[in-house]
Amino acid sequence: MGKLVTLATGAPLFHIGDSPGGVYGIVAGGIAVLGGTHWHSPALAHIERAGDWFGHGPVLGGGERILSFQAFEPSLLLHLSLDQLRPQIQTDPDFAARMAQMANSSTETVIWMARDLLIRDSGRRLAAVLLRVTAMGKVPPSDSLGYAITQAELGEMANISRHQVNRIFGVLQRAGLVEVGYNRVRLIDVEGLMAFAYKDH
Repeated sequence: MGKLVTLATGAPLFHIGDSPGGVYGIVAGGIAVLGGTHWHSPALAHIERAGDWFGHGPVLGGGERILSFQAFEPSLLLHLSLDQLRPQIQTDPDFAARMAQMANSSTETVIWMARDLLIRDSGRRLAAVLLRVTAMGKVPPSDSLGYAITQAELGEMANISRHQVNRIFGVLQRAGLVEVGYNRVRLIDVEGLMAFAYKDH
């Protein structure tokens, strides 16, 4: 049903307030999710990875786009248009159920994001955000040097300064949990990083 779409780093897909459109599945790469409201300017909130689907809101409920999405790194997507999806939803209950699963998955991600930001300790909060935006390391980075992400971007998502990110990375590197290069982060010990991030559970 769909067609493949190739995006360069920084290329936008759609913005908050745009007209309804179709659904996208990530084949490779990473897609930045930016959220905002009438009272808040859009901010980087999450990075979707290969295997994730997004853009289903207008398909299920109509209305404008409520989030902005753009390529975080070179990405390959599968796009299904509204014209293709709506007849399938109306005639195939199983297909409609699959679309509803996308909404449930998005809700789980939003809960995860909110809980990450409620971690009081900045070091553990950063580790939790890093785990979330790298899919717990289950989706390998496209570069052998690690996931393409800057300290400023991580700081924005974890609500801490770039200086704090740099300091925390020093701690995590000395503990053998991550390896940090120029605009790259490599996960060395995912289980150890999880134990550090979620040690209150």
